[in-house]
Amino acid sequence: MPHFAAALQDMTNMIMEGDDSERRPQRLTERAKFARDEAEAASIRRQARQTSNGRKNSKATARQKGQCTDAPKPSQRRNTRSTRAVVSESEEDEGTSEPEDTIATRPKGRQLPCPDEAEDEDENEDEDEDEDVHGTVDRGEPGGDGWGYSSHIRSQPIVTEEDLTAPSKLGRMSRTRAALLQAGITEEPRGYSRPPTPPTSAANATANSLGMSSKAVAIAHVSPPSDRSPMVPPVASRPLKRIRELPSADDALLAGSHRPSKIAKPRSAAYDDEVERLITKSCEIYRVNMLVLGPYATPTKQTALQIESWNEARSLCGAKYEISTNILRILNQKTSHLTNEFKMAARNGVLHQKLENMGQADDGTPFATSIIARPESETENANLAAFLRERFRYTFLDPANRIGAYQSRMVSHVIFECLFRNKESLGLRYPEHFKPMPCQVIAFAATAVEHAIKEWSTGLFCSADFTQTSAVTTYEANIEQLKRFQKVNAPALAALQEKLYVEGCYRAGVMGATTELVTENMADEDFMH
Repeated sequence: MPHFAAALQDMTNMIMEGDDSERRPQRLTERAKFARDEAEAASIRRQARQTSNGRKNSKATARQKGQCTDAPKPSQRRNTRSTRAVVSESEEDEGTSEPEDTIATRPKGRQLPCPDEAEDEDENEDEDEDEDVHGTVDRGEPGGDGWGYSSHIRSQPIVTEEDLTAPSKLGRMSRTRAALLQAGITEEPRGYSRPPTPPTSAANATANSLGMSSKAVAIAHVSPPSDRSPMVPPVASRPLKRIRELPSADDALLAGSHRPSKIAKPRSAAYDDEVERLITKSCEIYRVNMLVLGPYATPTKQTALQIESWNEARSLCGAKYEISTNILRILNQKTSHLTNEFKMAARNGVLHQKLENMGQADDGTPFATSIIARPESETENANLAAFLRERFRYTFLDPANRIGAYQSRMVSHVIFECLFRNKESLGLRYPEHFKPMPCQVIAFAATAVEHAIKEWSTGLFCSADFTQTSAVTTYEANIEQLKRFQKVNAPALAALQEKLYVEGCYRAGVMGATTELVTENMADEDFMH
């Protein structure tokens, strides 16, 4: 029964590939039934083969006597191996054979071998009776059943206990059958019927590999394999997850909001109200920390600062959520937002500030009092930009005479726009950090002003990126100048820091220092008249 082994080979592959455990018994049952039906059909075809071989001698004798005149010519003879066909389903069920005169009238792909065609076979073919006859069955015409197998399938001897212990001596199909027997896979008993089920994708793939239609897939039964069965692959255990003490902030994503991918930017609006308030508070604290400690830190320090800001906001809001990667990405975006705000404020300050007593250049040409965005002012703009960048002149109140270090209106304009725009600005909400104004904020504002002036160095505006790579050198240089300022004239620097905060509060509409008016009460006689 080679086809039984051929069908069971597919069942072995399904077991080794870990097919669906719920559908596996049904699929294996289908293949076992198909193998059983094929064995019955092979038996009928073998009987027909023996009948045709028996007629060979009688036909040859009749031809010698001149009784057979319809023998085909040698050029018209065909190899019977390519013209054999399967027996019809009705003949298999009834177990009967057709009369001899009806064999020639059967359609192509359905007829049994004719005696004339059978005598064209080699004489050695009689000695190969053990060879599988339907191993060379044609794959069928459009009108046929399409139950053909490839020609390399041959029958194998019955597997014995000795063969099971020596798998190297077994053929391909015998090894498959031995493996299935060890796995406990058996056929359904005769007479057993199961409701038909639609073929699955795995069944269709198996049928196509065997040259069958999907309707030809039969039913098989799988008994549960024993514990010693080598056919059942071990179940891989899942890795243990880290037990978190607090829930992650990503667990609070709103319904319908997807977790942001590595490309899309995460948004605080995707979280519920509690986590969104926590994100807003942590962003404010992170911006304040960047201004006070310096915006240009290493990535490791920035990450540590973000985590510290989140923990501080969590303690203030009373929330219990762990920081996640998406929250870190949201906080990291605030770095670029902050530098962008200072850059835009510096551009406006440089373009609209009017300088006084600028003097003249070496060639006698007077310097322009401000940068003008006009093509005819290209030369004046280039000269003024080069003059202001010389030895930190852009930080002085009087750049020509170098009076009032770090009292430049351009520097103060940047601080007021970014920290004291309105009553809800950071400078008013966190006075403990900005009163007096930190030197890091002054240096950052001066760095933004220098970058804005550099964009006009050619006389025409040319936008440039204000990043850590391009600005960190200027920022560190301004920090060094302020340290020298502190060392040389500390009272003047302290007065400047206090003045920047008070003037910023005034511009925001809030008095920096308020005094409470004490009103004298009215007398009793005031109520008598």
